[in-house]
Amino acid sequence: MSAADSAMELAPRSDGVLAAAALLAVTAAWGSTFFLMKDLVEVVPPVDFLAVRFAIAAAALFLLRPRTVLAIRGDGLRRAVVLGLVYGGARGHGHLPARPRRRVHRP
Repeated sequence: MSAADSAMELAPRSDGVLAAAALLAVTAAWGSTFFLMKDLVEVVPPVDFLAVRFAIAAAALFLLRPRTVLAIRGDGLRRAVVLGLVYGGARGHGHLPARPRRRVHRP
C-alpha cells in the first residue's frame, strides 16, 4: 500500500473525528448556557429570545459557509422555509406563554 492509499483511507476517519469533536464542543457550549437562559427567559419573552438566537445562528452559518447557504435552491429552500414557519408558528402560538412566568418565592 502506497502512502497516497494510506492517506485516502485515513481521510474519512479524521473527518469523522473532527466532526465528533466539533459536535461535542457545540453540545458543551450549548449545555453550559442553560443556567443563564433559565434566568433570561424570565425577563425576555421566549419568542423574542428564540428569534434572536436563531438569527445569530443563521448569521454565523452564513459567515462560516456562505457558498453552502447560497447553494440552497428549489425544493430544499421550500422545505426549509416551510419547516421554519411551522416551527416558528408552533413556538409563537400557544406552546409558549405570551409573557414570561415569574417565579413565586415562598418561604
